Parts: sequence; C-alpha cells; structure tokens
Amino acid sequence: MDWEIEALLALKDPAAAWRQYRLWLRYHPKRIPVRTLEQRARNAPDLVCFDEAPIRYAAGRWDEGRRALEAYLGAALARPHVTGYDLLFNVYNEDAPEPTNRCRVTLWHFYSKLGKRLDEWEQWRTWVPSLHPRLFRATGVRQKDLLKSSDVLADFYGRLMKERERRSQSSGVTFGQADLVDDVRKVRKRHEAVRRRRDRWEKRSNSLRDELNSKLEKYFPFVLCG
Repeated sequence: MDWEIEALLALKDPAAAWRQYRLWLRYHPKRIPVRTLEQRARNAPDLVCFDEAPIRYAAGRWDEGRRALEAYLGAALARPHVTGYDLLFNVYNEDAPEPTNRCRVTLWHFYSKLGKRLDEWEQWRTWVPSLHPRLFRATGVRQKDLLKSSDVLADFYGRLMKERERRSQSSGVTFGQADLVDDVRKVRKRHEAVRRRRDRWEKRSNSLRDELNSKLEKYFPFVLCG
C-alpha cells in the first residue's frame, strides 16, 4: 500500500490517499482489530505513523493528524522496549517549515500548524524522562530545562545529531540510541566494521559490473553503443 499512498500524496490528492487507506483497513485481517484509532495505534502502529498521520497532514486536517500521532506515541511509550530516543524523530526534526517527505511528519509539524507548543502535549512529561540520561550529558542540555520548556528541544536535537555524527564518523548507518550511550571506542569500532563490509561489497559489486560490461561489449556490442 505504501507506494499507492506515496503516489497519491505526490499528486497532491490526499482525499484519494485517505480513501485508499480506509479501503486497506476494511480488508485488514479480522484477527487484528483496527476499527478505532486506539486499536490501530496498538495493533498497526506503522500505519498510523507513516500513513494516517501524513495523509491528515497533507489534507490540512491538523487536529485529526495530531490526535493520530499522539495515539501512536502514547501506545509506543507504553511498550517497555521502546526508548524515548526511538520516538524523538516522531516528536521533532529539523524539517522546516514543512516535512521533506511523508515519513518525516512529526508532532512538532502538527503543533506548529495549530499554533501550539510541544510541551502542551499530554505525554510531554512522560516522554522527556524516558530519554536516556546520557543523551542529556552528551548535549549539555539539562532534563529539567527540556521538561520545563519545549523551546529547548531544537537545540537538544541539533546537538544530539552532531554528537551522533562525531561518534559514527559518517558511516552512513545508525545503531539507534547505542551510538550515543555506548562507549565511543565501541561505537567507532562498530561503525568501522560497517565501513569495511561496505567497502568489500562495493569492490565486489564493481568487479561484477565490470565483468558483465566486458561480456556485453564482447557478445552484444550494440547494447553499449554510445
């Protein structure tokens, strides 16, 4: 369904995207209830986060989209394995004034449209303490300052992304919160291993491509003409 939603939103037809989404929900497996927003947030969270909320955003239905994303975040916060860092990118990012794609629509985008502050979010005082203490030490931002005012969030986010970049040394991948809370030597060793595997893959891929092109040129020269 993702490509259909993506295409319809690219065509600036959120009404059609919403119809397609509702049609998909109608044929969702009966054993997994998704009739209400709360059920969808619990049982099909990715649909709410990456389809329902972005469609509402594209349609200019800010309050309905806000409720959808809040339901998603509330259900996620109730899961023991989900960290505050995991949800950071659904709460806020630096895409301004508009998200660069539907998967980057955040609660901040909805609240900005509604003229609201993020610290008015009902779960604000649950989410902020769920952020690992080392994230605050890494940024120099105090948890109590973020709890008090969401105005601090942009600075916190920016510093956190710079620290993640410094630790991962631009390997092109992320290991989530571990990149920021593990010992920096462990983090860099992990990312260096990723770079080595990527380099080996690229070398092998280039060799296979060159071999294929050589054979094409030999047996089918017209394929590579021009």
